[in-house]
Amino acid sequence: MTTNDATIDEHRFVETVGAIRESPDQVRLQARAAGFAFRALCLAALSGVAATLGVMAMAIYAKTSPIVAVGAAATAALLAGRAFTRANYRVLEAAKVWKEQDQRNLLEAVRAAGSVWQLNLAGFFAYLPGTNASEPGFDESASLEILRKERSRMLAALSTDPSQWLEE
Repeated sequence: MTTNDATIDEHRFVETVGAIRESPDQVRLQARAAGFAFRALCLAALSGVAATLGVMAMAIYAKTSPIVAVGAAATAALLAGRAFTRANYRVLEAAKVWKEQDQRNLLEAVRAAGSVWQLNLAGFFAYLPGTNASEPGFDESASLEILRKERSRMLAALSTDPSQWLEE
């Protein structure tokens, strides 16, 4: 719902987006992704420890027992490789969950938007080059022109019926 007062609408929409971001589903997804990232960090550390132990075994037993040194180093390398592979898998899982969280957040914010400005604030036009204030060379007037063109394109797409489905 929009009013005639832009500041009230802006404040209301920012509160709505904040409530969407802090919803139980979003918090649950964020915690799940953080858990995957923490596990990945632990596995990467374990991989580093295993590699270090392998190098130490090579250095300690190299002169006294070369077979033990090579065996210990090979075992440590296998453990390090396995831990690193599992860490990489956990990072990918975390990225998938973060992507799902971002998609849900965007879709909910777009559903709550009632104007082009709110759609822009929700991130709907983030794919358009030149519309993000964090981009180098950002120009607000050029950004508004890009948004106006996109709005016109979307309105034209919504108002035309090339297959004449609405005419029947």
